[in-house]
Amino acid sequence: VLGKYTADTSEHDDNTQGGNQDNTDSEISTENTVKFTVGSDMYYVGTIPYKSETKPYINTSDRVMVPVRTLSNAFGIDDKDISWVEDDTFRGVVIQYAARTIKIPAMSGDNSYLEINGFKVTADSAAEIVNDRIYLPIRSVVNAFGISDNGITWNESTGEVIIKMPTL
Repeated sequence: VLGKYTADTSEHDDNTQGGNQDNTDSEISTENTVKFTVGSDMYYVGTIPYKSETKPYINTSDRVMVPVRTLSNAFGIDDKDISWVEDDTFRGVVIQYAARTIKIPAMSGDNSYLEINGFKVTADSAAEIVNDRIYLPIRSVVNAFGISDNGITWNESTGEVIIKMPTL
């Protein structure tokens, strides 16, 4: 359900990646960044390319949705810190990141929220399950990782999201 990622050592065209804030600054340094492109299974951590089993897309709420494991791994979160939980009170993904526990409910009804250390925070869009993979609204999750909207750049013409990684 959560997906996997693998480093890709072959060369790829780096002129289109994926994201979620309206900014078209093409002079962004690739150092300490994570880049996704809508419709591409390639993403970059710094200048290192990785291949995801699935591709980011834009949902009906105009939000960029990224597979949970791919997004988490891009931020250095180990698979052991990402889990699917399904019990009487919660159905969704739990991510441990830095000193944060982030709970993301799976799509059912109006679940457009994340829970960070027990506090509910409104999300851009509910998580969605597509082809047995759970996708997250990238901006909401990146904000939950502690990155403000100023650290997220969206280039509509290329479908690229560039996220400046936090210093932990």
